Amino acid sequence: MSGRNYFERLSQDPRVLNKAWDEVHRNANSLSKGVDDKTLSAYAAHSQKNLTKLRLDLKKGDFEFSNLRGAALVKPNGKYRPLKVATIQDRIVQKAIEQLIRKELDNKYSLFNNPVSYAFIRTEDIDGYDVTNPQTYKGVRGAIEKLKSYYSDDYSWCLKADIIDFFGNVDVDKLLEEFIYPALSPDASINNLIEKAFKQEVEVSDSVKKLFESQGSEAYEKFLQNNGLPQGSILSPMFSNVYLSTFDKEVSDEGLLVIRYVDDLLVVTKTKKEAEAAYKLIVTKLSMLSLSIHALETDKTAIESTKDTTFLGIRFKDGEFYPSEKAYEKMIEKLNNYPKYKTFLKNIQSLKMLSESWASTYYFCNPDEEAYKALNKELVKAVIRILHKSRLSTNVKFGSRELRRLGIYQFDNAIASYKQKH
Repeated sequence: MSGRNYFERLSQDPRVLNKAWDEVHRNANSLSKGVDDKTLSAYAAHSQKNLTKLRLDLKKGDFEFSNLRGAALVKPNGKYRPLKVATIQDRIVQKAIEQLIRKELDNKYSLFNNPVSYAFIRTEDIDGYDVTNPQTYKGVRGAIEKLKSYYSDDYSWCLKADIIDFFGNVDVDKLLEEFIYPALSPDASINNLIEKAFKQEVEVSDSVKKLFESQGSEAYEKFLQNNGLPQGSILSPMFSNVYLSTFDKEVSDEGLLVIRYVDDLLVVTKTKKEAEAAYKLIVTKLSMLSLSIHALETDKTAIESTKDTTFLGIRFKDGEFYPSEKAYEKMIEKLNNYPKYKTFLKNIQSLKMLSESWASTYYFCNPDEEAYKALNKELVKAVIRILHKSRLSTNVKFGSRELRRLGIYQFDNAIASYKQKH
């Protein structure tokens, strides 16, 4: 580390905020905005002026995190997923903090080469990563490839579980005092700024409030609270892995073979009895962090054969990978929701992104010819409905060629295109 402390680097070195801005700009939704109504594109139009002011505000002590904008994302089942959206400048500061401290947190907790953890880890952070060897991957594919290797070694049973309301139940005070600050010691210069990043209030418009209240006042009240790690916060992914790092080590030291993707857990064993014992140990270890999993034999927690199991949206069957049945059903639900935007262009762009997202998620899976026929059929129907709404002609027979003219790949073709590029 340089002679400057964290806060001095954040507030005095322009490169720190510039680097953070580059990543926020590259990865964020251009239309996403916080309570100040400033979009990413608006910020980008005067980025250097905005970044200079932000750095000076930090240096003078005038910077304060803004409230979060409460928003609702409509899910295919008609319900709403709550979102808490930060302002652009708040995201830049959080990203800068993450970039400043990630090395120290990794040194303390081995975040990036943790053999249990597979989420929120960049390729460039993995020691020994080999693009030709999927066994070195992280992410969803890395987790499923690890399951395959265990299956090959005759681990024929697995315990599947997920942590109940993980982000909402993280004890932030415990996280900061027992995990984050000790790793940064003796430099406490940005501790106060980190704490404030998790104490932001939520502002909700009347229209969004009505949407949430229609699903029950309890859910709405919980949404307004700032307990736990806010989903969508730039710091939350890395901090979630920090919070669970001791759990990962302790269960491994006990001899369990665990694959964890954020709050989704899979433990492989050679007998059903071992899986039942693993459940009890997992419950005990999580309770030390004030976390829990659902009871056995519920929809969320089960012991089953690794020969045919589904994990992270991937069906693992006889050593092969397939998109899960639920993944196909969810995609068809999404397609049935089109047209979902006011303009023709936005609907078409959204469908293009949907197809590309499917390809990047399931490119390594085996094809299911009949399932893809059904998906592609629904994709064509969605485009025809969009054309009708826009009063555009659909007299011609509509198929893959016409979709391509609109810049949209059918789902199986999107995967083929993705493989060629990668």
